[in-house]
Amino acid sequence: MPFRFKIMLALMCAFLIAAPTKTLSAQGIPTIIRDAEIEETLFRLTAPVFDAAGIGRNDVRLILVQDHDLNAFVAGGMNIFLYTGVILTAENPGELVGVLAHETGHIAGAHLVRTAEVIEQASFQSILASILAAATAVGTGNGGAATAVFGGGQTFAQQGFLSHSRTQEASADQAAIKYLSDAGYNAKGLLTFLEKLRGQEVLPSSQQTEYLRTHPLTTNRISYLENNVAKTASKASYSPETVELFDRMQAKLTGYIYPDQALRYSDDTIAHKYAKAIAYHRQNNFDKALAAADALIAAEPRNPYFYELKAQMYYESGQIAKSLPLYQKASDLVPNSGLIRAAYGQALLADADNAPDYKAAIEQLERSLRNEPRSTLTHRLLATAYGRIDDKGSARIHLAEEAMLQRKYDDARRQVGLAEQYVEKSDRKWLRLQDIKNQLENIK
Repeated sequence: MPFRFKIMLALMCAFLIAAPTKTLSAQGIPTIIRDAEIEETLFRLTAPVFDAAGIGRNDVRLILVQDHDLNAFVAGGMNIFLYTGVILTAENPGELVGVLAHETGHIAGAHLVRTAEVIEQASFQSILASILAAATAVGTGNGGAATAVFGGGQTFAQQGFLSHSRTQEASADQAAIKYLSDAGYNAKGLLTFLEKLRGQEVLPSSQQTEYLRTHPLTTNRISYLENNVAKTASKASYSPETVELFDRMQAKLTGYIYPDQALRYSDDTIAHKYAKAIAYHRQNNFDKALAAADALIAAEPRNPYFYELKAQMYYESGQIAKSLPLYQKASDLVPNSGLIRAAYGQALLADADNAPDYKAAIEQLERSLRNEPRSTLTHRLLATAYGRIDDKGSARIHLAEEAMLQRKYDDARRQVGLAEQYVEKSDRKWLRLQDIKNQLENIK
């Protein structure tokens, strides 16, 4: 096996349950979803677990992958990739947190070998592409196939690549129960989630999910959990506020991914109204979508994500000027949201009805990068904005940053060389250029 694939082979410890099909982007890899509200909800759910595990709350990143499969895994450092199928299949917050606590057990137990720094500093999409490339190389024995996946192929060969020892899985389950208990959570959710898979054990191996082929038998794990979950029974149930956050997260994903299903909701809850507003927007029914968004804002005038949704409706319908005050309102309500600030900056750049305010856009986008340094889109937007005000050095630096995150190292070297023609050595930006050059040299 070539050395580069041996490095990538050490990428994962996973909680994997695969299904037949994948939601793929144009590049042939599953789509990563970035959403400020969903990520905040996931953070609030898992932060107590990270505390119990002795892991810094901000050290682990939760990355959402649009795919109906039940799948979650650790890769590229302390990143947990979570498939939307897990969230939508979970019946309550406890089941979702149970899965994530299991993954935290893999991280805290050092069950994965840290990948090369170049992988850890890549964009999340590039990390996922690397995983697919490595999995394909292992699954097919063909390094050329790995290159095809990374460049846009459709293969997702995981079997064998994600195999885990019974010891590691048992250790992760034991750790999960401890973390959940120490965090004040009842561990029953992990048990009930695994019980959903129990029936598959009687199927022939070829018909079982990837989880059952690459992990210890579900029955064995359930037996352990049944004997130990009872110890956490005295822990408090999830609060109504937490359940509401979970319900809204599920509703939001349903509205975006399955709008027809969302429009069949009949309950008169905020969560279901939210799903319908999004579904109307996804189906280009602008009037109904806008009316639904206005009703949500009237019900909760301090909810930043309802303003963000309405801003998105205006932006994607071409009424960009109307989206700007809404994005500003949302940014004011959650000033540390890099994703909302990035959307605001993008809207400022795209406002064709008025002269674009490039300096204001740059301010929003630079502030966004403080919280979202791995955003290739934000670097591209900043390159555009700096180019419009004739700051060629800054524009080239952000193009180099974008190329680094995409693992396009030849492009990054070229952009650094061009940037050095415009940046003075006394400028603090010169230091950033040297940092990029050093990273490129280490990669070479």
